[in-house]
Amino acid sequence: MSSVLAPPPASESPLSAKWTGVCCPACHTTLRDDDGALCCDNDDCGLTFPVVHGVPILIDESASVFDVESFVSSQPTFFERCGVWRTRISDLLPDTENNLAAERVFRDLRQRLAERTGRAKVLVLGGGVLGAGLSQLVDAPGIELIETDVAIEPRTQLVCDAHQIPFQDETFDAV
Repeated sequence: MSSVLAPPPASESPLSAKWTGVCCPACHTTLRDDDGALCCDNDDCGLTFPVVHGVPILIDESASVFDVESFVSSQPTFFERCGVWRTRISDLLPDTENNLAAERVFRDLRQRLAERTGRAKVLVLGGGVLGAGLSQLVDAPGIELIETDVAIEPRTQLVCDAHQIPFQDETFDAV
């Protein structure tokens, strides 16, 4: 079974060894743990990022449509709930988001990663919930998933904007 990088316990720093490669989304400099927040080591940048319920919020507000305060105050950041009637009508319509190739694509990726020596590290963007086909990687031995999203969902380990991925180059074997 692959390891899913769960949010760190409150007593564990979000910068422990399993977070190798994480960096400031604005300038890509290393981060330091500063009393429950993550701070950029670059004095010219100096951004500070909160950790909410054990989940680091690595959003650079100057370049993102998301704002950090929405996460800190637990406001919805992405999906708005639909009314009862709209939900019922939507349930009657065909699903246009059915990804017929996902199982095959993730199976192929799993096989390619298995051919590598050592543990494979995979970044999942939009991984707050288990997407189509992703179970191929979740259950695979030797694969570590880092699941990110723009909402704190059951599988979200780190909040980031996919336009500014807060990891150093070559941190992952697959994205």
